Amino acid sequence: MTIIVVEQRHLIPAKVMWRSILSYTDLKAVLGTQPGLDGLPDRDAIVGDHFVLPLKVMGIPLGQWSIEMITVDPDTRVVASREHGGPVKRWNHTLTITPDGDHACVYRDELDLDAGLLTPIFTGYAKNLYTARQEARGRLLMKRS
Repeated sequence: MTIIVVEQRHLIPAKVMWRSILSYTDLKAVLGTQPGLDGLPDRDAIVGDHFVLPLKVMGIPLGQWSIEMITVDPDTRVVASREHGGPVKRWNHTLTITPDGDHACVYRDELDLDAGLLTPIFTGYAKNLYTARQEARGRLLMKRS
């Protein structure tokens, strides 16, 4: 089992960040032109959502990617998904938004990852992905304010 944690503090209120986290539209804006994103709806995430999207890593097609939303908790501001596809057997992602005063928050991605012998490669990929995603979402929300 490999656990990866990426955490950043943002000068954005937790309630504003949380609304963005729930939005598939904002996720698509943050991720840009990654393949398969057009398969995501323009609405908020709900428990039970299940999507199967084309999987490409660094432009290389690796099959399909399955995402199932298992937690969307507005009280604790936690979203969790079970994901897998291609060589990745387990990509269990938990995202938490924690208030840090009235005008800031801590954005935390935690990933439980198993990609067999390729786990070290996907570990580096996941750290870069979540770091970039957190920074891009922060920029998106700062532009709106």
